Amino acid sequence: MSTAQNLVQNAYWGVSSFNLYVAKCSVGCEVCTGDITSQCIKCVKKFGLQKSKCIPAPPLECSYVRINQVVGLIVNLINPFQLKIVELDLIMNEIGSKQLFVDDIISSISLQIQVQCQEQKVISSYFRTCDGCESEQFSFYNLCLNQSNIIVYNTIFLQILESEKELLITMSQQKIEIIQISIINDVETEILILKIEI
Repeated sequence: MSTAQNLVQNAYWGVSSFNLYVAKCSVGCEVCTGDITSQCIKCVKKFGLQKSKCIPAPPLECSYVRINQVVGLIVNLINPFQLKIVELDLIMNEIGSKQLFVDDIISSISLQIQVQCQEQKVISSYFRTCDGCESEQFSFYNLCLNQSNIIVYNTIFLQILESEKELLITMSQQKIEIIQISIINDVETEILILKIEI
């Protein structure tokens, strides 16, 4: 602070006391205009903004599945599985685990999974469709006729509430799993959204 007039002698300002008020944003809120739950502008990860309130975002839901068995196609897959995520321009075919963070502006995730058949083996698959509907989840069984066949899964998962998504992808010789880390009852919980197993 300085004076508005030009004085020859130095002038000083002082503050004897002041009041500082700190308000904490509501649970799940990162940026807010007040401490009321409806005054949120931006939510933390894994929470979504709904009517100016931050709520835990529900896991992704499968809205579309198409399964094709291609006969006589010769593909040199290093491992039995190859995963392609269109929106992330990602191709994964190595055994191991990968952690992905998907931006909140991506509202749908398109997956293509190729599975190399093993003669007379059954491939089982699971795709999560919604909360609380165990009997209605998508489950399929496909019989491989011989080793030259490839089964191709094309699926789309949709986001119900806009939020950042954390995905764990695990691939082995026998299965591929995609797990989403979500907030359930105020606890980070692993939710299986896709599994394909030989």
